[in-house]
Amino acid sequence: MFAGIKFAAILTNSIAVLTAIIGSGGLGELVFEGFISFSTERLLAGALPAIGLALFLDVSFTALEKRLTSGQPR
Repeated sequence: MFAGIKFAAILTNSIAVLTAIIGSGGLGELVFEGFISFSTERLLAGALPAIGLALFLDVSFTALEKRLTSGQPR
C-alpha cells in the first residue's frame, strides 16, 4: 500500500513539472525555457528543485512506512 502512495506522490510531482507544456508555469517552465534557449543554467534551475522534491518525497514516505510498519508481522 505504501509503495502505491509513494509512487502517486512522486508521479504527481512529475506531472506538475510537465504541466508547463500547457502554460501552468512553475518549475517546468524553467525546464522548458532551458531546453528552448539551450540554457543549462535555466534548465538546472527548474530540474534540480524538482529532483530534490521527488527525493524528499521518496525518503519521507519510506521513513513513514518504516515507522508505521515496524514490528508488524509480514
